Amino acid sequence: MTHQPTRKTFLARLLGLGAVAGLAPRLVAKTVLPAASRLPSAPFAVRPEARAVARQG
Repeated sequence: MTHQPTRKTFLARLLGLGAVAGLAPRLVAKTVLPAASRLPSAPFAVRPEARAVARQG
């Protein structure tokens, strides 16, 4: 007996792939983030410049 694909199974698979594609980056980020947090802080600091003037334009 062969299985005939239907719209219902197609949409279910499409929805499943969409869910996996949406959740996969979050799961990968959670596993990679703790390793990245162990890196030393940046060797420089960004500070606002006191002489800077906003342009009117």
